[in-house]
Amino acid sequence: MEAFLEWDPSHGIPLLRCCQGTNLVECVHRQYNTTFRHKAGIEMGDAQISERRHRRNLDMAQQVYRDFPKVGHYDTWKIDVLQKLVGQNTGKLLYPGWTCVSDCLETDESFVTVLLHTSDLHDKLLNRVQQLQEADDYNPKLSRDVKFSCNSCGVPLPFLPVMRRVEYRLFSQLMLNDLQKFDENRMSHLWIAHVNGQGIFPKLPVQLKKYHQHWERNRRIQDAMERAKSEIELMNSYLAKKVPIEFKDGSNTVEGAFAETDEEVEFGERVGTLQKSRPQRTYDIWFKP
Repeated sequence: MEAFLEWDPSHGIPLLRCCQGTNLVECVHRQYNTTFRHKAGIEMGDAQISERRHRRNLDMAQQVYRDFPKVGHYDTWKIDVLQKLVGQNTGKLLYPGWTCVSDCLETDESFVTVLLHTSDLHDKLLNRVQQLQEADDYNPKLSRDVKFSCNSCGVPLPFLPVMRRVEYRLFSQLMLNDLQKFDENRMSHLWIAHVNGQGIFPKLPVQLKKYHQHWERNRRIQDAMERAKSEIELMNSYLAKKVPIEFKDGSNTVEGAFAETDEEVEFGERVGTLQKSRPQRTYDIWFKP
């Protein structure tokens, strides 16, 4: 459903158009999915999204704005040059509904590659980089895409996800020694003190929160393995022995099952079940998980 709002001169725009929930939104999303289906770096992705945004704004301006010219292409800078040339020679506007880019004021807005961290985290990162530079220990190894991201966001080092072995160890160290309870905002500030620009890079709170989910899952698996370690060792020793088992109920010795100690015999009685094997006419031990 589309909604048109009346123009308020104080807003500086003649019309507002909302196309949320329509097929138009799905069409734009499908274009983005097709664009980034192939591998695209940060710099290439920034350029592609900027071009998509430029074309989308021009298409919507032709539909919404009154007297907006339909030029048939997206090279708006050519229309700006032609508009000025005709105005200087004839004193008239070739396209009265057209606004040149040079007639607009620059703002502090930024698009596509933008800052996601707070000002406090930004200041701490600048101080950390200054400390490394004063100690002559600042030699960051950055790729072209990462350098582009730093220049776009105005930061000396990029905020990258937790993806290096030294960062894995640092995360565990902070969790076990410095934090009693996980707090992504506090950890992001503590993380800055260990940044070196080579193996350890600054992290956003959302990146630390995302990795914390994987870290907790791995810890649960490790704890479960430690608890089951004694049972696994007992089963391995139970299977490695070659001494026949004699059950305590007085039954006959079972062929194919071996144990040596009373503990292993009790373990076999607790987790083992007897199942008759038709071809060999013997009994085997089958273990339940």
